[in-house]
Amino acid sequence: MYYEDLLTVPYKEFGRDMEGMDCYGLVIEMCRRNGTPLIDFVYHNRQVKNHQLDECLGKTNVRLIDSEERQSGDIIEWNYEDNLHVGFLVDRNTVIHATFKGVRITPVAIIKDYKIGRVEKWQ
Repeated sequence: MYYEDLLTVPYKEFGRDMEGMDCYGLVIEMCRRNGTPLIDFVYHNRQVKNHQLDECLGKTNVRLIDSEERQSGDIIEWNYEDNLHVGFLVDRNTVIHATFKGVRITPVAIIKDYKIGRVEKWQ
């Protein structure tokens, strides 16, 4: 899947386009490219706490799965600087995600205590 053009996109709170993206905006774009559209939802600030995961998932079309079943196209969620953070698995072991410093590629192996979600089709 092509994502190299996203590596230069700056961070922008609530961003959803090439002018700037937050972590959820990047995941929305990656899901669109993957053919698995992700429901966007409005959250009140960028500091979504990890304990709010169930509330956030209830507003999307993502279902948690066992981390051993992860594959390209899944979403990974973890605690990053005391906030809930999301990225997109470009393959089983690599995640693309947007940080305050821009879009990054990170090995899954260095992420602690993550959860994996799979996007389900919606109408």
